[in-house]
Amino acid sequence: MQIDPSQHISFQRSVGKSLLILSLCLPFVMIGLFVATGAFDAPGSQGDGLIVGLLCVAFFGFLGIYGTIRLIKNPRQAIEIGPEGITDTRISDRTIPWSKIIEITTWSSRGSSMIMLELEPEFAKSLNQSKFYRAYKFANRLVGAKGHCLNPVGYKVSFSDFSNIIAEYATAHHSPAMED
Repeated sequence: MQIDPSQHISFQRSVGKSLLILSLCLPFVMIGLFVATGAFDAPGSQGDGLIVGLLCVAFFGFLGIYGTIRLIKNPRQAIEIGPEGITDTRISDRTIPWSKIIEITTWSSRGSSMIMLELEPEFAKSLNQSKFYRAYKFANRLVGAKGHCLNPVGYKVSFSDFSNIIAEYATAHHSPAMED
């Protein structure tokens, strides 16, 4: 893939990939409903399956509904990369300047990889992050992911191309993350 770091690149959300990811919630809702019926309860357990099943239905049902609403409200959501920095509206409406990115790493867990951006602390505090993203970031921190994650899942770009593009732009625009 030819990269020109003086140009802007925009990666659009793939509606097909997003729908596929959202469709994965449905089997878990169905499993939750099945477990809630008590089919797996041990004799005398007093409805433990009901609690687990309802939690499964609530969690995956919420994810599916929330994801569908986000897709309907903003089907053309994009990650934009340019000479000024990175804009990912899932994190913030503000552009993250290359000069404020102090470390770029890759983090993987259970077959999913993400680009992790460590930002200057003062700048990171100034980002206007949504409540959903803050909760997502907190959950990532609990499993060991540090920083702001950029994950191209559901977008029209492969992880390796996405990673290479970020590295090229960060190098070309003198991000502190790329200094030795």
